Amino acid sequence: MARAGGQVFHGRRDTHHTLWHAIYCGLGDYGTDRGYSWDDRDAFRWATTRDPVTNPHPLPYHYTGGYYFEETYDGVNHIAPTDVPEYNRLVRGRVLKDIREHPGWYGGILWQRLGAIVRDATPVGFSIGSQTAGFFGLGWLPIPVLAFAFWRRRYFHALLVLFVLPLSAVALLVYSGKGMTFYGIAHLVALAVAVDLLVATARAAAARAQAGKRSRVA
Repeated sequence: MARAGGQVFHGRRDTHHTLWHAIYCGLGDYGTDRGYSWDDRDAFRWATTRDPVTNPHPLPYHYTGGYYFEETYDGVNHIAPTDVPEYNRLVRGRVLKDIREHPGWYGGILWQRLGAIVRDATPVGFSIGSQTAGFFGLGWLPIPVLAFAFWRRRYFHALLVLFVLPLSAVALLVYSGKGMTFYGIAHLVALAVAVDLLVATARAAAARAQAGKRSRVA
């Protein structure tokens, strides 16, 4: 690129989203009462602005808006806050401090996120030919299905549901708004498991009834 006359980027290169920045902004779903917001720019503004309570030692960078500091790596490429280790330590420190000092507050956030995962799950659809019916509010379905599967020792069925449960981890541990709960499909798998168990139970009952008829005839 340099030989072609281009400007080579000499800054940090990350291939993933910064974890603590995501958790910090994610508290903007149910943690707004402590100043959190689901907006990168609010986080960058906080990190560079002195606040005697939440940020007595702000970063020594200048931020006016957008997604970069005013400072650059080379006079051309601006520095992204999430590429600065000090920024990630700063937001991590605030999050952990609030959790340690207010565990009930954070527990309430997790509880509300769990409620959102159950309440805002994708609808379950049943189709017959070109007709489709959708049912909302079935995010709770994995709970009774798992309980029944373990009670009946149907471990394979239970493991199928458990296998996809981690898809809801982002909504539970990071952020639950703006469709994040739609990643979860455990309720869909649980419904399939419930249907399979019901069909198997019905077939077994029919087989027993048929066997009983044959024994009486004999």
